[in-house]
Amino acid sequence: MSLPSTQAELDELVERRLTKQQRKHTRELLAVRDQYDRQIDRLRTEWQEERSLGLVARARRRLLLHYRERWRLGVGR
Repeated sequence: MSLPSTQAELDELVERRLTKQQRKHTRELLAVRDQYDRQIDRLRTEWQEERSLGLVARARRRLLLHYRERWRLGVGR
């Protein structure tokens, strides 16, 4: 068996080997990751706006806190 060459192939391989309960847990983690991705996107937009107003340090700190929280949950990419 060769190694998957794309992320989609890897995801499919992992999905086939998971139990039903594990799939549910995985979907929940993906939902959390998506939520954090949306928050990070929103914060990036705010950061760009605040940067234009000269408020870079505060915006950067908020964005980094969200990245840290996302990785703490173990749903990093």
